Amino acid sequence: MEIFVEESALSFQLTKEILKNYPAKIISSYEDFKWEEKSFSELVSIGKKRLFLMFYKGGFFKSCPGTKVYFCCGYKIFHFGEGCPLDCSYCILQYYLNRPGL
Repeated sequence: MEIFVEESALSFQLTKEILKNYPAKIISSYEDFKWEEKSFSELVSIGKKRLFLMFYKGGFFKSCPGTKVYFCCGYKIFHFGEGCPLDCSYCILQYYLNRPGL
């Protein structure tokens, strides 16, 4: 497992704890991260072995998005991360999310 930390996440206590216990590389941002020149499916597989710690710019606690066709469940969603640790080749979410790495 490789760990990459965005500069914007260095001040968080959890980041400090992780850096105390594991080697990591500091990057300016996920968006500027230079991925290898490989196919998207290969990058998704590589991304399963990389953890990115970053400052999340969105909301962590949201209402379930629901749909117009069905009644909404009214649940609240705690969004604490992105990516998936599984490597299912048939999963459409890998292409929908379009963002390798956890």
